[in-house]
Amino acid sequence: MPAATNQDDSTNQSKTTGFSQKPVQPSNIISSGGKEAEKMKLAVTDKLEQVSSEVVLAPEVEKAGVVKIGETIELPPDVKKLGVTANGSPVTVPASKPPSAHSMPLSDEAIYSGRRLSIGNTIRWLSEWCIRKLKKAHLVLRNIQGKIVRVKI
Repeated sequence: MPAATNQDDSTNQSKTTGFSQKPVQPSNIISSGGKEAEKMKLAVTDKLEQVSSEVVLAPEVEKAGVVKIGETIELPPDVKKLGVTANGSPVTVPASKPPSAHSMPLSDEAIYSGRRLSIGNTIRWLSEWCIRKLKKAHLVLRNIQGKIVRVKI
């Protein structure tokens, strides 16, 4: 078959697949769920309005006892003595020291020797759990010159 040009290629593709290549148009349909959800059309005349931060209370709401509080809050004197400020400045909280990610309920020697115990022993299972936690931290236990050392993998 002779080589086809770009124009022939596009017409051949539409003949073989049955689909023509049309540009995709944006849709005005909004769906809030799956394929069985009700689809709603968004009218072009619908526009978003900016809502002001000022809230106006209706008279019947005010009669019910709702009171509007201003933007700034007055702090009582006893709260001010504690060091609370209303200016929105960030307060630094001393960071507590996080627990070490590598602390184990057994020593490294007990973990290493516990792997050699019988399968029914609870120390064996506790040492296997510790080895699993060490592997998650990318560490393994090695016996180097008679000492048990944690090695990063």
